[in-house]
Amino acid sequence: GPIPAEIGGLKSIDFLDLSGNRLTGPIPASIRNCSQLQMVNLSNNTLSDAIPDSLSLITRLQVLDLSLNRLAGPIPGNFGKLASMNKLVLNGNSLTGPIPTSLGQCSNLELLDLSTNQLTGSIPDDLCLIEGLDIALNLSRNALTGPIPAKISAFSKLSVLDLSYNMLDGSLTPLAGLENLVTLNVSNNNFTGYLPDTKLFRQLSASDLAGNQGLCTHGGDVCFVTLDANGRPIMMVEAESRRVHKLKLAIALLITATVAMVLGMIGVIRARRMGGKGGEDDDYEMGGEMSWPWQFTPFQKLSFSVDQVVRSLVDANVVGKGCSGVVYRVQMDNGEAIAVKKLWPTSASAGKLAAKEDCNSSRVRDSFSAEVRTLGSIRHKNIVRFLGCCWNKSTRLLMYDYMGNGSLGGLLHERTGFSLEWDLRYQIVLGAAQGLAYLHHDCVPPIVHRDIKANNILIGLDFEAYIADFGLAKLVEDGDLARSSNTLAGSYGYIAPGRYPNRNPPFGCCSERQ
Repeated sequence: GPIPAEIGGLKSIDFLDLSGNRLTGPIPASIRNCSQLQMVNLSNNTLSDAIPDSLSLITRLQVLDLSLNRLAGPIPGNFGKLASMNKLVLNGNSLTGPIPTSLGQCSNLELLDLSTNQLTGSIPDDLCLIEGLDIALNLSRNALTGPIPAKISAFSKLSVLDLSYNMLDGSLTPLAGLENLVTLNVSNNNFTGYLPDTKLFRQLSASDLAGNQGLCTHGGDVCFVTLDANGRPIMMVEAESRRVHKLKLAIALLITATVAMVLGMIGVIRARRMGGKGGEDDDYEMGGEMSWPWQFTPFQKLSFSVDQVVRSLVDANVVGKGCSGVVYRVQMDNGEAIAVKKLWPTSASAGKLAAKEDCNSSRVRDSFSAEVRTLGSIRHKNIVRFLGCCWNKSTRLLMYDYMGNGSLGGLLHERTGFSLEWDLRYQIVLGAAQGLAYLHHDCVPPIVHRDIKANNILIGLDFEAYIADFGLAKLVEDGDLARSSNTLAGSYGYIAPGRYPNRNPPFGCCSERQ
């Protein structure tokens, strides 16, 4: 049903999160009376009509997420009055018209996502006035035209830029000055000319550049034209001065290399199966389809790319396994270490179906994106910092700060020759309790951990406690089990039989140390 107009009577409310429901109708204009609001999340509903101008009167607003609805009409031009705004997320609607130049007045904006709408016109120069934009700018899947503004170099701190699937043209030279970019996608536009000779462009994959006729590497040898029927980029040699036999030679070499690679892959797969390590189920379970395109959502300022993370997901880097997935220690090129959790698939059958049916796959990705966006907004000194997430059709990765001292369970039961003093134990227990209190009482919506134990309390360098794996129960459950157990407290590995509504309670993860 609709959001009642009486919501405007909640004049002292700080946070409003109605995401992931079946709300319909317009956003009530009376919401302007909630003048103390700092966060509004109405994402993943079926809200319609225009975005009300009255939202601009909530001057304390810091986070506005209206994504994945059916909102139409223009983006209100008076949003520039929201000087405190740091995250504006409007993707997945039917918004039309140009990008308002007034958004350039939102000087505190760190993340701007206007993707998957019907926006037209050019990228306004005034948008480049937001020099603090450092997390992400996503304008993909619209109908934007014109060149990239020369002033875009002002985004010197920006980590993620996605301009794909528009009708932008001109040169990519203005992007050469964005030295802190770790992810860039300009595919499926009308860009021309040579790629800037920078480290980022030398490392970009072909899929991030595909679909731009006339966009070539230096020397004019390789141009990124389009995608084939399987969604893979086609790279074509287009130097007119090349003779025909040169082209035939290149094709022959490509065929030879492809045949050799296929034969090598077959040999590796057969060797793994003979060693008892292969099989379709294992390949799926560990997310073997790593070549599919990645979606990337950062929640912090990052200095690494998805490719760096994916390359490090090897057995030698595994530091733990649990009910929710496998944890890797990933060492970046700059020496930074992070923890990457690869979630188990919700179920083998559901995963394979999602990989085959684009419609279902899109719904799964949207649901996963909405869930992790909620987790990404959590900030507390005793909760491990969530850096970001990335996913494709078969694999879901969560990235966190890496804790060199490991878990409380490891300190108590696994580290030999080490004794944890009682004052440190008290400090750790107190910190964990404060983190849990934040999840239960201060988060919107409240988060029940459901698997709190010594192995999920990580220890910092100064022996401070950090709660990990918060909110993962909903990400790894699916179907009827999730709907029937989402109000039950306790671990999703063990639920008391008297509390479980069906005959047989789930004991799928009881082998872990509790």
